[in-house]
Amino acid sequence: MQSSDMTARPPSEQSPTEAAAMTTDAAPPPSPGADGSESAVSTDAAAPVTPTEASASTTAQQEAPKRRRGHRMQSDVWQYLTTEENPHKTRGSTCMHCNTHVPHHHKSEKARAHLQKCAVFRRHMATISPSQRPSWLDLENNGKRRRRTEATGSNEGNAMNGTAAANSDLAWGAHAVNGNGFRGESFITASNGRPSDIIENLSMFFFSGGVAFNHISNPHLVQLLRRFAPFLSLPSETDLSGQLLDRAFYNVLDKVKREAEASEYKAVLVNSWFNWRGMDSPHHHRQHHQYPSLVYMTSLDDKDLFIEQAPQLASTSSEDYLTEQLASVIYFIGDHATGVVTDNTRENQAMWRRLKKIYPSQFFHGCASHGLRLFVKNIFTPSAVGEDMLFLDSIKEYPFIFLNDLMEACREVVTFFEETFDQSVRDQFNQGLRDEDIPHPQFPPRNEWYGLKGGFESFIAAAPVLRPLVASRSFGEVASPRERQRRMKIHVLVNDTEFVENLRTAVAILTPLEAMMDRIENEPNMPCSEVFYSFAREIPDALNKVEGVYKDQVEYLLYLNQTRFNGMYGDAHGIAYLLDPRFIGDGLAPEVRKNIEDTIFAIPPDNTTHITSSDEYKLDIAQQLTEYIIDASQEKASNSFRYTLLTKHKKTVLQYWLTDGQRWPLLQRLAVRIFRLPVSTLPALKKARSFVSPATYSSESAEMMKKLMCIQVNSPQLSLGLMTSNTVYAPNDVFQAAL
Repeated sequence: MQSSDMTARPPSEQSPTEAAAMTTDAAPPPSPGADGSESAVSTDAAAPVTPTEASASTTAQQEAPKRRRGHRMQSDVWQYLTTEENPHKTRGSTCMHCNTHVPHHHKSEKARAHLQKCAVFRRHMATISPSQRPSWLDLENNGKRRRRTEATGSNEGNAMNGTAAANSDLAWGAHAVNGNGFRGESFITASNGRPSDIIENLSMFFFSGGVAFNHISNPHLVQLLRRFAPFLSLPSETDLSGQLLDRAFYNVLDKVKREAEASEYKAVLVNSWFNWRGMDSPHHHRQHHQYPSLVYMTSLDDKDLFIEQAPQLASTSSEDYLTEQLASVIYFIGDHATGVVTDNTRENQAMWRRLKKIYPSQFFHGCASHGLRLFVKNIFTPSAVGEDMLFLDSIKEYPFIFLNDLMEACREVVTFFEETFDQSVRDQFNQGLRDEDIPHPQFPPRNEWYGLKGGFESFIAAAPVLRPLVASRSFGEVASPRERQRRMKIHVLVNDTEFVENLRTAVAILTPLEAMMDRIENEPNMPCSEVFYSFAREIPDALNKVEGVYKDQVEYLLYLNQTRFNGMYGDAHGIAYLLDPRFIGDGLAPEVRKNIEDTIFAIPPDNTTHITSSDEYKLDIAQQLTEYIIDASQEKASNSFRYTLLTKHKKTVLQYWLTDGQRWPLLQRLAVRIFRLPVSTLPALKKARSFVSPATYSSESAEMMKKLMCIQVNSPQLSLGLMTSNTVYAPNDVFQAAL
């Protein structure tokens, strides 16, 4: 990714410095002060040593490497400086970071002095845990010599600055339990109650919980922390929004990278239309939030992790920008994603074609939830017709003006009863609904294309109360000409003789579309084959049975169905429909079936393998495909027990290929990848939204909001078993200590 946030790199790109730092097992010993005692970083060193700590200390001493008599132990600075053998025996070495020749004359102090000032080395060290950095490295002083008064200090009465404490010995892995239902390992080690541990855990509490930074000066919080850490200096709001937030963000992002790299099956999700605030938000009319953006996530087996939030601007919506951003994300997670799910736009289609040449084994397709919403939009909005019709040559005349008028009428009625100052009219309407035990009519906000069916159904139920009210003489007798005109418009729309009949027609059209939307949301593991079957069979069959519509209107609905599926179609849909033993490509035209089979033969097992017409791999997978089709067709024709398990959802298609598919290993490998792909970005985004604090959307900048969202979405998921804990703090322990 082009931004500096992607500092975590794959192992192949790590410098020798990072590799050496990551293999360091023990934290560096505390540095001595001027009087020989431990420095202020260890102000709690006088605390009693537990048996566990004493045992660990003894073991560490026993395992320490022995030096030869009469010889000093070799400094660790050389492994950070160069990859040359025995550099301490030479007069100079080449720095492996900046390629500068360092004349050290066998002295480690010269090498250390260079590394303290080497910008490349310092930049690498800033991206890893402070506990894994060499003890002599000072990132706080920019490579300059510290003043004596700063470097030393007594053990008593020396309060540590919160940010400096956080830099000293940040570590990972403590287990935390709080009262908000979050249970799991935190990213910070809480051993010994060191100031840095307290600062880091306190910071993560602010970041992960969406707590306003100004609460850091709350007197009750200050008194509580002074009770347990009297020498602690709390960070400021500037510290929280600056260095501490950056540190937490990069720590979390690094764990996301490692988790993704370790996963064999992963998909990249790209979304620009999801409403993060939710429909129930008072700001639902805004697009997403105050910073419109492209959100990139990765979907693993049981985790949906936030990766990046890139600006979404009119000038940067081109395929070049989208391709560059997505390529960076794929590179970030390890360069071998199973597939990518994006929005359904021209630019995304062009991006698929370009990236498919770079990643021939990966699959690209559109989000089914997005495609269905565009389907509904094209039915109820005439101005949207033709603006993104991608694949059909001709655009049919829009035949649903009456549905557009119906939608606007329902929205106008809901708005009127919410805004009117005529309390008598509002009371009369509400009383009529209560007398008939009818819920108040609701309608989704503008540009929200899911929920229209429920809105129309609420108006069908409320029509016996609504229509007599707006038809009464008193409803139109108001002094204001503008208000009178508004009420007259409502009167004409609601009392139209076909008002209720049009409502029923709208509900009938929307029923198969919203049913599919609900299935996608409630079945996050829905295979691509069911999306293919729904658009090829279920939705067309349901639309053909809608009553009260003319032939040209049905043709237009079927036209939209085909166009919308073309907009989201990817190779994974066709292959899944053929490899699903419930369908086996049922109903496919011979030419379409042949194209799908050719695609299966041509897809390489990885991005580096080139498939030729005479390749043994192509011949073998073709033979296995033939054997599978024969076997699955026989099972389906006989309605066997194995086939019944699939049709009654006692066994998923993925489970079929993991077990029964072992007979065809090459085809099994492809099928497992296909049936692990998500069909939509929506389930993962809704899951992510449940972790985000509403206050995060009011962040000072888009950059701050991105970092907070990354921490809030990923921390609860990554902490469930990813890291081990050193110390467990239960709530009762804190309460008993306080009492």
